[in-house]
Formats: sequence, C-alpha cells, structure tokens
Amino acid sequence: MRKNYIDISELDYITNTKKKLIIDVRSEAEFSIDHIPGAINLPVLNNTERKIIGTIYKKFGSFEANKSGAMIITKNISLILQRFINIPKDIEVVVYCWRGGKRSFSLNTILNSIGVKSNIIKGGYKSFRKMVIEKLETLPINYKFVVIAGPTGNGKTLLLEKLEKSGEKIINLEKLANHYGSVLGDINLIQPTQKSFETHLLYSLSKLDGSKICFIESESKKIGKLSIPDVFLKKIRNSTCIQIEIPIDSRLENIKENYKYFIDNPNELITRLKKIKQYIGRENLNNWIKLINHYQWDAFIEQMITSYYDPLYNKSLNQNYRIDFKIQGNKNTFKENINFIFDKIINLKDKL
Repeated sequence: MRKNYIDISELDYITNTKKKLIIDVRSEAEFSIDHIPGAINLPVLNNTERKIIGTIYKKFGSFEANKSGAMIITKNISLILQRFINIPKDIEVVVYCWRGGKRSFSLNTILNSIGVKSNIIKGGYKSFRKMVIEKLETLPINYKFVVIAGPTGNGKTLLLEKLEKSGEKIINLEKLANHYGSVLGDINLIQPTQKSFETHLLYSLSKLDGSKICFIESESKKIGKLSIPDVFLKKIRNSTCIQIEIPIDSRLENIKENYKYFIDNPNELITRLKKIKQYIGRENLNNWIKLINHYQWDAFIEQMITSYYDPLYNKSLNQNYRIDFKIQGNKNTFKENINFIFDKIINLKDKL
C-alpha cells in the first residue's frame, strides 16, 4: 500500500482549523518527553514492549525482533481501532512516530484500509523537533516584547495574569517552566523536559500577533533546571523594560501567600536552605533557622529578600536589562498596589 506522507510544515497544529486528529504512536515514555501539541498518545509498542523487542533484537537479531514486534503491534492496533468505532468518516488523521518509520506506517496502513483518511508525518517527531529548534532561532525577532521587572515578591506574575485577563498578550515563562523562578521556586512542582518547554514556548509565540505588544517577565537564563533559548532571551533583554516596585509589607504579604507550602512545612524549608549554605553564608543560615523555628515569618522573609534575593536580582537586572520606565506603588495592600501598577502600565501603552 502506498505511504501517504505530509511535511511537518503542512500541519496546522497551532489552530488545527481542519480538526485533524494527531496520533503519536510512540511509547508513553517518548510521549512524556515531548510531543506535538494536541496529539494523543496511542502507542503501538508501549514502554515494556519496546524493552522486550530491544532485548530480542540484541539476543536473536532483527528477524526475530521484527516478527515479535509485528505480533505485538498487530494486537495493539486492534485495540486502537476500538477507539475508532464511532469516529466520523470524514475525519483526517495524522500519525507519527520517532522518524516516520514502521510504527506509524503500521497504524496508517490499517486506517487507510478501512476508509479513514490518514497520513504520516514525514520524518516523524524528529522533523517536528528540528522545526522547533529552527523557529526558535528566527521567530522571536518578529515580536515586540515589553518586560516587567522587579525583585521577588513584587507581583510580576500576578500582574501578567491581570494583563492577560484584560485582553493583552503575554507569555508566562514561569508557568511554561512550572517553576517560580527562584532558588525555592520548585514547590512540589515537576518541571517539563527542556524539549517540552521549548515546544510550548514556540506554541505560545506562534499564537502572538506581531503588530501587538506582548508582556513578559524578566528572567535569568535558567528557570529551575530549564534554559531559555538564546535568541529568545537576547530579544527580551533588548526589549522595553518596566521596573515595578511595591512596599516591603505588600511584598511580604505576596510571598507568604505564594510560598505558603514552606510556612506549613518549615523543616523542608530549613533543609532547602542548608543546601544553598555556600551562597547565603553560615551566619545568614543560622539566623534564618532561628527565625523559622520561632515562626517569625515576616522577619525571616524580609531578611532573606533584602540580604540575598534583592542584591542578586538587581545585579542581574542591571547587567542584562535597560530600565526604560519605573512604576512605584505606595498603597496599603498587595492587591491595591497591583491594581495601581496595572493602571499605570495601561496608560503607558502608547509610549511602549
């Protein structure tokens, strides 16, 4: 049977206006590392089965491995077909595996034989990954970013969310990275892989309108274990930058809310702090442990941000960003300060 291929450039995975069903037939482990946005995972060989076939190949060669693989794949495709009992006849299916080889061809052949219009992505996931890398090296220059900067606790993330709700375009890097962006920012969070992070960053970029401003938070090169792609990072560091600042009491209010997990689990906080003793110093560590053990949270947080976080952040900010505007809140509560800064930014839009 003829193989039906489409190029990755033909796949409209951003809007998927033609409502194609994208099927990733790789194993669960491969899918979890990264996949095309919107794809569903229907493995023709699951994690365990791939290992079994690999062992057979090493011990007995390709012929025996191919026979065993064919038997398992045939069984799994019969189970996959049960998912297609009520599928509309006119739906278009796109199938891919690691490189558009035997796994995707197997399912694609059966789907076409029963009348489902199905195509294989030429080059499979490898071609998609290649496209992601190439686009992240060129696409960022097409957009106009406005960077929101300010030390920990100033409400940059909440401000981005408020801007988004008002209809502004944003990219929330910390949300994409599933990390708060600080040394204690992985509060019971599991970060995606670097490949998945880059895929979703490209997905976010591709939905932007180049004629409109996109707001983004200032970040260092790394967010937790993940790295921001070089071209994208260079673009945002050369963009218009607004530095925001709110009173220390409002920052404490915000930090206690965001890092409530550590307030409820002080022993884990102490364990984390001990791991960064070389950066914070023995004296600071001992003082902060005493404050934590006596539940003096305001004193601890204020000391940590003023003696550790703020100096580091300000050094990085001065080295990597050019401050074009400064907005200082002077309200009584955190929420009031965010609302005040939000209004100021909206009023600044014509100058950005």
